[in-house]
Amino acid sequence: MDEFRVVVSDTSGRESELRPEFIRLRRSLESPAEGFVGRFPVSSRPEELVSVRLQRNGAGLFEGKTDSQRLSISQDGMVLSIEARSRGGLLLDNQAAPHVYDNVSTHGLFEWLIAPHGFLLLASPRTLPEFTVRVGQTLWAAFSTFTRRTYGRLPVVSGDMVTVAQNDPGHNVVIGGRERPVSRLEHTIDHYRPLSRIYIRDDTGVYSTFVSNPDAPPRGIVRERFLAPSGEFAGVPQWDASSRIRRSMREMDRVVAELPGFHMRQPGSGVIVEHPDLFLPNRIVDESIFTFDRNGARTQLTLASSVYD
Repeated sequence: MDEFRVVVSDTSGRESELRPEFIRLRRSLESPAEGFVGRFPVSSRPEELVSVRLQRNGAGLFEGKTDSQRLSISQDGMVLSIEARSRGGLLLDNQAAPHVYDNVSTHGLFEWLIAPHGFLLLASPRTLPEFTVRVGQTLWAAFSTFTRRTYGRLPVVSGDMVTVAQNDPGHNVVIGGRERPVSRLEHTIDHYRPLSRIYIRDDTGVYSTFVSNPDAPPRGIVRERFLAPSGEFAGVPQWDASSRIRRSMREMDRVVAELPGFHMRQPGSGVIVEHPDLFLPNRIVDESIFTFDRNGARTQLTLASSVYD
């Protein structure tokens, strides 16, 4: 039986432990921040809280800053609700200074944008002759756009480490068997998602070129879009169009699996579905959500196809 312990600290630095009646922990490939939601019965009004730590069987599971706290009072007593995010939330809450970089490397851009917030980088060196950070882009949007162009994938945050790896999900975990049984399994193929063709506007304002999706015709999908390249993709509009098409295909084929207990996986890690009624290889974790409440503990994994990663 897993034991979950939640420790909070207030503005004066004083720590206290809360007994959870509900916990939800979310990790996503699209976000650098882990999200935490908790509800706790309390006997008195808490002070203003600034941080939250979650432990599972004595091991650290989550640590972050409080985004909001809410105290609800009724005839049943007082309940404290807390929402928090890990340190990666800083990369979403802060914008990058607009700038056009010349001959910028992954590590150089990281040092300017991400490192000042306490993160380290694990990535092979890559360079772009020119890269534009647009007005209004967050730190994460700017850096992840760079890695999508140079590595063809999003960076992943784990604690204070940012990793940009090749398109390799690593060791695959098998779910659906005796070791990791599933209580619910859904496989959805949504033909509303894929794009069949993207037309690209040139310097004269004419949509003279296009990128087609070779996987659309066999499915009878016709869904066209017109693209005016933004600054960061001005030099490689075909890549931008191809990336959008790949993403649309990635959103077409989805698996949602619910497993009893704690089975959180790092976003981007490999999974094979090996159920007696369904075998699906080449999957990666797009999102994992752990929930603990009066009904027990369970983990929901949303899996995408690694073919279009």
